[in-house]
Amino acid sequence: GRPGVQFARDLAAADGARAAAALRAPRFRLDADSVEVTASTDATGGTITFEVVDDEARVAVSSRLELTPEGVLRIRHRVANRGEGRLAVGRLATILPVPARASELLDFSGLWARERRPIRRPLEHGVHARESRHGRGGHDDAFLLVAGTPGFGFGHGEVWATHVAWSGDTEAWGERSALGPATLGGGELLARG
Repeated sequence: GRPGVQFARDLAAADGARAAAALRAPRFRLDADSVEVTASTDATGGTITFEVVDDEARVAVSSRLELTPEGVLRIRHRVANRGEGRLAVGRLATILPVPARASELLDFSGLWARERRPIRRPLEHGVHARESRHGRGGHDDAFLLVAGTPGFGFGHGEVWATHVAWSGDTEAWGERSALGPATLGGGELLARG
């Protein structure tokens, strides 16, 4: 499906050619020494932090997943360039699976004086994406994408949602593979360079 992590190396850099070749097919491994887990005293929340490393490409991505007592999963990623040359980050997004029963999508569009207009559609094979390219939130901002059981509403059904907490350009998408699995994803919409 749509990748959550995309990098590129400067080929003219000291380690550029070798590192760029490695980035064509990243092979991340979990750094077991980096895993850190904490839980709250009432067992309703907690955090896990871990790092995946590609030694050949000389890139590491650390992720922090926090489950709040309210049941919100907050995710943050960081990229570490362990090479000598510059590393361009093309995408660093969060992608989460949703169950097969989440077969309907809800997102929002809008115009001035008609903001946050709900749009429902089936979560079918392929990608449904909404991008905000204003450099800030706007009338058609991709602020929320929801997958749910058919006909879900405020008082019934199950829902899974993504929200990108960023004031600049953002992207959010729902995707169902031809093999069946579905995901929700989102992140900053990074400009080149």
